[in-house]
Amino acid sequence: MHQNDCNPDYIFQVDDLIPNWLLDYWESIIINSDKWKYGLRGSPADVQQFFAIWISRPGEVPFVNDINGIGRTFHEMWTREGLRSIIPDARVDKIHRCHINGTISSPHILSIHQDWNPPNFWTLLFYLSGEDGDTVFFNEPDINQNETAFKEVHRIKFKRGRIAFFPSHYWHVGELPSCGFRTSLSLNYILNDCDINLDIQKQRGITNKNIPDPDITDFLNEIERTDKYVNAHKKMQNSLLRGNN
Repeated sequence: MHQNDCNPDYIFQVDDLIPNWLLDYWESIIINSDKWKYGLRGSPADVQQFFAIWISRPGEVPFVNDINGIGRTFHEMWTREGLRSIIPDARVDKIHRCHINGTISSPHILSIHQDWNPPNFWTLLFYLSGEDGDTVFFNEPDINQNETAFKEVHRIKFKRGRIAFFPSHYWHVGELPSCGFRTSLSLNYILNDCDINLDIQKQRGITNKNIPDPDITDFLNEIERTDKYVNAHKKMQNSLLRGNN
């Protein structure tokens, strides 16, 4: 087992936390927002880029650029009801970043990536709008083999209003929608040393957690480390595309 292998038991799916009337209201605000920016990427190798609305970047006050209170309201509902329902002893120590992302259909395929590598970081995805676009998880690839080293171990099916919650160091990829505009709210949390986090630390061999919170510079420095995985994953996907043609 690799240190960054994913445990499907620690990948959570929560449905129906947000009522449909509120989801409809949020979707209308977000779709019509003039704050969309182009250029957020899942990894440096991605040709297809994301649209994004930044609610708060790493190092900023949480929800400093919120839209109609959507980010903060969702966070409060999640921590009060959703998080408690799946990890009762979890507590949010810090909100690392929050943004809304959007993707469109493309002949290109997004590549595998990790969100953050330090311990106790968790990623939340809340599927706001769209028809499809699953989130697919992999164990840490052994790139000393070849591109076939990437084996899917878990998948969260896209469903409007669904929440996916998982450790941020898990290798994953978001599938592009087959049509239209797919949007999701993304939050990165730092949780306390709850039982799940202690378990994960043990698996990863982590004994020193006195690691500064990563910022955008750390994210860019990670590119060199993860680039070899991303490129191998692209080769696998391209070979699959050629096989389907």
